Amino acid sequence: MAWKQYLESTGTEEMVTNEMEKDIEAPRIIADRFQKIGSSPNLKSADLQEVVLRAIHSHAATYLSSGRAHPPHHHWTKLSS
Repeated sequence: MAWKQYLESTGTEEMVTNEMEKDIEAPRIIADRFQKIGSSPNLKSADLQEVVLRAIHSHAATYLSSGRAHPPHHHWTKLSS
């Protein structure tokens, strides 16, 4: 029986076993990423304008949540075609 299952069977707090699961999963994620190095990328078609605007809006939201007063004054709502 694995340690996580053993602890669950003995009534250990769920928070402890959940954290243990995260610790177990982290090396799997890293190994998966390393395994993908050198493999063919999975490319998707995308609207460049949408991607850029999403990145700008995401950056602005991150900037505002950082506690700074105002984001840089870029009022881009639509890129010219």
